[in-house]
Amino acid sequence: MNIDKATQSAFNYYHEGKLDEAGQICEKILGKWPNNLNALHLLGIIYYQSKQYALSIRFLKRAIQNNPNIADTYFNLGASLKKQGQDEEAAASY
Repeated sequence: MNIDKATQSAFNYYHEGKLDEAGQICEKILGKWPNNLNALHLLGIIYYQSKQYALSIRFLKRAIQNNPNIADTYFNLGASLKKQGQDEEAAASY
């Protein structure tokens, strides 16, 4: 598996609204590269859009552990936390 092609394919599926396909590719990427920031972040977004907020939080927190310098990840984490009713944690993440 070529990481760049797989990542691009996942993003393409995501932008086409094919969340299941994008998620499957991200899972395959993580099977080989468990700390891949792009796959972790994209899965967090996919799970948010699928209303699976606990999974979204899990993957976004992993993304932050791997790179704490990306503001979008904190914003997305805050949105997921808010949906889970964790308002204080969400505010801190924003």
